[in-house]
Amino acid sequence: MKSKMRLKIGAIALLLCLWGASSALYAHGYVFARSNEEMRDDIKILLGPRQMQVEYQAIYQGQIAPHVRLMIDENRDNFIQSEEVERFIPYFIREFNRAHQEDFVEINGVPYPFQLDSLALPGILQDSLLAPLKVYVRLRVRDYTLPEGESRIRVDPRFFFLVGDHFIELAKKQVQFTREQEARIGRYLQVTLYGSRTVQFTRTFPGRIRRDKKSVYIYGVFYDENLKKLHRNQIPPFRIELVRKK
Repeated sequence: MKSKMRLKIGAIALLLCLWGASSALYAHGYVFARSNEEMRDDIKILLGPRQMQVEYQAIYQGQIAPHVRLMIDENRDNFIQSEEVERFIPYFIREFNRAHQEDFVEINGVPYPFQLDSLALPGILQDSLLAPLKVYVRLRVRDYTLPEGESRIRVDPRFFFLVGDHFIELAKKQVQFTREQEARIGRYLQVTLYGSRTVQFTRTFPGRIRRDKKSVYIYGVFYDENLKKLHRNQIPPFRIELVRKK
């Protein structure tokens, strides 16, 4: 998109029960030293008049990274083959879309479903089994129309954590990733929302808008609660107000 205005939700930190120690795994041959348990997502949202594209660039560290590789390593020979990756990616996409059919983004009071379109794992064939895992994901929200004038967007905050959560759930089912290991994970998000040149962002919650000549930012938004412990109707949604000009 040309001449994009930017709505930046900076440094969103959700700390999920951070502890310093990490346990070792023995059941499938992997032994881990003490390491940071961390999942970081840099999320970019491109807002158009009829489509919203959500791109994740994530880095997973600690024990979740080798557990994901273990899921891909079907024959357990400690080497990831391209054929194994080619089978895992469509499986992950299919299972994700099946599991999250009812999650949505709300635009002007109307819920719109989203769909995971693509998954890439840069460096998966070259990196060691214990290296941080890089993840690139693209989702889309389609079939809406932003009218001229004012619009309102509402997003459940847990929407931004669904990709990482799905990796964790698959690892718990398939490769003995435990609840204790999940509890050690620290989750960090940075979300940036871009609009087309006809879109002017006017208000957001949570956050604070800061304007300069080219951009609109939201910054200083932090979460220190475990969202998984709260019922959906207890979590205040992201609320963004905008005006679409001719």
